Order: sequence, then structure tokens, then C-alpha cells
Amino acid sequence: MAERRDPWTPLEPHLQRSAYIAQMEAMTDWSAMARRHCAKRADCVAELMLFLQEMRRTGRIPPAPALGFVAAHRQMTLPARAAMTAPPRISTLMEDAGITGAGRERILKKAFTTQDAHCMPCQVTVGATLLQTHLDAGQDLLARARLEALFGVVQRMPTMFNESDTQAESRGFIPALRAGTARLTTALAPTAVAGPADLEDAYGVFLSEARQGLGAAIEANQTLYGAAGDAAERFYRRMKIEMLSAYRDALDTERPELLRKPQLVGLFRAMWD
Repeated sequence: MAERRDPWTPLEPHLQRSAYIAQMEAMTDWSAMARRHCAKRADCVAELMLFLQEMRRTGRIPPAPALGFVAAHRQMTLPARAAMTAPPRISTLMEDAGITGAGRERILKKAFTTQDAHCMPCQVTVGATLLQTHLDAGQDLLARARLEALFGVVQRMPTMFNESDTQAESRGFIPALRAGTARLTTALAPTAVAGPADLEDAYGVFLSEARQGLGAAIEANQTLYGAAGDAAERFYRRMKIEMLSAYRDALDTERPELLRKPQLVGLFRAMWD
């Protein structure tokens, strides 16, 4: 992906710098960022589960599909500007931790670069091919476009947060998605129509597995924090623990729209009728 426009233009440098600092300061509110990303992820996961069952029911994938889960690609969208002043919160935290010199520059790079992070924790395959390719580009045009869009939804994140997001996916959300989809495809007959209660059950498995995986990721970073040899590494691990904890907390507050508004489950099937 091509680099984005320099964030300091076209505004006057002193105005753009202030606006950019304010933007990055907002992006270091880990709890708010975790809630936003978890909310969108919850919507994507729940809708994916409905897609899987409807594709089973209509014979587009096998009754017992061999599902694979492949990590999504992250795209860098803004180059580092190491000479810039850190957002106030990051600056204060680094000063409190006694971080200076090269260690400070490493943290700045992670705070001032951003990435497009996918809300779906991974791509899903059936056998060796992507799930969406099992929908016909002609007959299933609307459903296929919608499913492809789910896998393409991204949100802008600082690199520091997105590194924690990647660990959250590998240790928590991808295993949770595997468990949740397995529950759906084993609890429901291939010809059954998935309803709100079925979705609630499968998503509950996803939540339980995600909590356990995130807990393990937090413990791993706590161990690394204790073994860190310098202030910068301890700061980095402290931030990761804070971000992963924010994700775990957000799991209980950010529910999929399909579960908050069960009538939408019926509307989903309009694509297939």
C-alpha cells in the first residue's frame, strides 16, 4: 500500500503539529480504543458465524467443513517521525519511567506510526481456499460482497497498540473463533436455520475462549516485564499489559449488534431468499 500524505500538510506546520499531537493523544486512550475495536470485531465475528451456517444449510460448503484460520495482513500507513514530541500522556509516562535516549526513540516510533488493523481476527478458509470464494460471484453476488467486506474492515491504530492486538489475536481471538465456529457447526444440523439462541450459544463459547487466551497473554507479558533488563522494555511490556487488559475488559461490554437486536438475524437471511 502506498504511503499516506505527510500529516503536517496542507495546514500551517504549527497548527498541523498541534492537531496531530491531539490525534495521537486520543489514540493512546487504550480503553476507548479497545472498546471501539472489540465492538467492531464482535459484529464481524457474529455475522461470520451466520454466514457459515447459511453456507452449510444451502450446500455451498460441506456439512462438516474443514475450516482453517489464517492471520490477516497488517498495513503500515504512516511513516515514523522520531523527531516529533511525544503525546503528553506518553511523554509523562516515559519521564516517570526514566526513559531517555535510544529507548525513548524506540517508544516514539511505536507511538507515532500507525497501522490498519483488521477487525476480523483472521481470514477463514475451507480446505485450501478462502471462505468467500465458495460463494458464486454471479448468483451470490450480494452475499459474497458482504462477506468479503467483513474480512476487509480495518481501523487505524498506533503500532504500539496494534502489536498488542496481534498478540491478542494469536493468543485469544483466533483460538476463540475456532472454538466458537466449531460449536456452531457441531451443535446445529447442516440443514438447520441458525437463530438468535444458536448465535448466542456459539458467541458465548467465543467469549469464554477469548478471555482465557487474553489472560494467558497478559501473564506472559507480566513475566517478560519482570525479566526486562532496561526501562524502555519494562515500559513497553507495561503498555502491552494495559492494552491487553483493556481488551479483556471490553469483551464484557461490547456485544454484537446481531445479539443486541435479534430481529437482524432474520434480515440477514434476506440475502439468501
